[in-house]
Amino acid sequence: MFGKEKKPKDLLNAAKNGTLETILAQVPEENRQRLLNNALYDAVDSKKTSAEVPAAALLEAGADPNAVIFKFNGIILAHAVRQNQPPSVIKLLYDYGASFEDASFLMQMNDWTYDNKDRLDTYRRKLEKTPPAYPKKEATAVRQETAPKQETAQPVTEGASPPVTEEALLKVLDLVQELRDQMTEMTGRMDTLAEEVETVKTAQQPQSQKRPTPAPFKSAAPTR
Repeated sequence: MFGKEKKPKDLLNAAKNGTLETILAQVPEENRQRLLNNALYDAVDSKKTSAEVPAAALLEAGADPNAVIFKFNGIILAHAVRQNQPPSVIKLLYDYGASFEDASFLMQMNDWTYDNKDRLDTYRRKLEKTPPAYPKKEATAVRQETAPKQETAQPVTEGASPPVTEEALLKVLDLVQELRDQMTEMTGRMDTLAEEVETVKTAQQPQSQKRPTPAPFKSAAPTR
């Protein structure tokens, strides 16, 4: 008998006090993976305490750092970064296979703040030795350009749209200009085609149906 049904918080508490193995023995095998994954998520999704001790125990017991929770991939690593878990926790998740790519995609698709994405990218560059996905220079330039407007702006909240970069604006302007050029070219072609159609119609019209060009109208001189 397994007794009372266990919940993720039971595994999390056990991971903190070193009794995780005992608690897991009381969990049906078909429920263990789900509970471990959710307990790991709960461990990192907290600003109050470091998740290093319970996360290490849960990962060693089989928790998946890439588990899909709330239908999101990469949510465990993403929330660890957002909650400012210490670098040791981020490295621990990475050592067990956490995907920076999935966490980055999650942040982008849900419009997380720039600070969260920048912090994730910093960890990624340190651990994966990859170039930055969000260049510091570009972000600084955007902030300097918008500084006067930010004096009366509301504080950025979670879920706010990321800053629009100069590069993105230039791409949009190029696309608009390209569309304008295509419209101008299309209009010219349509005018030319209309003229050609009119010419063909005139050429095919029988001679008897062609109307003579009327002579210019001249008014009679007034009689005195």
